[in-house]
Amino acid sequence: MTKEFQWFSAAGRSMWPLAAPLELGVTAVPSWQLQVGDVVAVVGQRPGTAIFHRIVAIHGELLQTRGDTQHRADPLLPRHAVIGRVEAIRLNSKEISLPVHGLPARWTRRLGLAWGQIAPNLRDQWRRVLQAQRRP
Repeated sequence: MTKEFQWFSAAGRSMWPLAAPLELGVTAVPSWQLQVGDVVAVVGQRPGTAIFHRIVAIHGELLQTRGDTQHRADPLLPRHAVIGRVEAIRLNSKEISLPVHGLPARWTRRLGLAWGQIAPNLRDQWRRVLQAQRRP
């Protein structure tokens, strides 16, 4: 049985390298199934848009999300603001399902959380290198 995904084009750098230039497949899941480490689609400010960030903490009915390359977390948001969990990626016509259950899913979440600790500093380092190269 294949899952039906709602596909979104990814833009921006807050979830690099996951989100560029890919499409992200989102599946609606019950809010109680969301876990720390999941990448979720949250209703965006403009109609028909979504923001994709990783859940970094759960406080009862509130979720704390953060883009992997960002230093600061987003404001707390209610679980009902989540459109769904990212469960697939598509580049051109190639679709790859992401593990959501069992040991592979736990490791994927842990890897994502670890990357979220490394990526902001790596981004800052690259920014400094590029700025230094631009100077006369």
